[in-house]
Amino acid sequence: MLSVLIISWLLNFVPAGEAGPLKKPEKLHFTQAWVWQYQNDWMPAGDIGHRGEFLVYRDTTANTWLFDAKGYGRTGSGFDFIVGNPDGQFVFCFKDDKGKKRRSVRSISEITTSRSDDRIIKQEFEASNQATGKSRSFDLQAGVATAGKEFVFSPSRSEEKTFRYLADTQVDFQSIVYFNFIEGEVKLPYHFPTDIPLGKMLLEDSTTYQDGRKIVFRLKAIGPAEIKVDLSQYR
Repeated sequence: MLSVLIISWLLNFVPAGEAGPLKKPEKLHFTQAWVWQYQNDWMPAGDIGHRGEFLVYRDTTANTWLFDAKGYGRTGSGFDFIVGNPDGQFVFCFKDDKGKKRRSVRSISEITTSRSDDRIIKQEFEASNQATGKSRSFDLQAGVATAGKEFVFSPSRSEEKTFRYLADTQVDFQSIVYFNFIEGEVKLPYHFPTDIPLGKMLLEDSTTYQDGRKIVFRLKAIGPAEIKVDLSQYR
């Protein structure tokens, strides 16, 4: 089963040596652990997407993200980890049937497209999201409080309102936002909204429906981590 899974992925990947002209660092140091929690009452209780938490690691120097089983769970069975680069390139690291470390690379065009369309995304965000003037403090890191500004998201032809809290940031979330756009079974348990402009960090997104059901997504914590990855070991 493992070999079948890996072969099916390889058919859709660009060989690492042909990924592009940019030279990326092979040794990465992930020092932050980002934890999100989610609740989706539309999903059956017990399903992966119903309620829970997931974690992704960040290399603050290379601005890359590390995804492993704490993020994608069982959907990524067969992979040691996945590294997401800010240019839309994802490096999938795994072991073949002989135990040798291998990697394949895939680029997600939606990330580069979203960057070029960010001005349009910002305009659409401002048209659909109304600032309320309220703010709330989020205790994401020990001793550091992050202030989130409240917005009401009211798309046309929708009776529900979504309350959002956002903060300004220099962190690039594109690899996480578009992770679930990768073909195949590997997925995060929650689909990030793609209508948030660059430079904004979504702290909370909460929708309550007329029947009382809710969809809530929240950045819970940013903690220290100490994970070193040497991609040169995977060929």
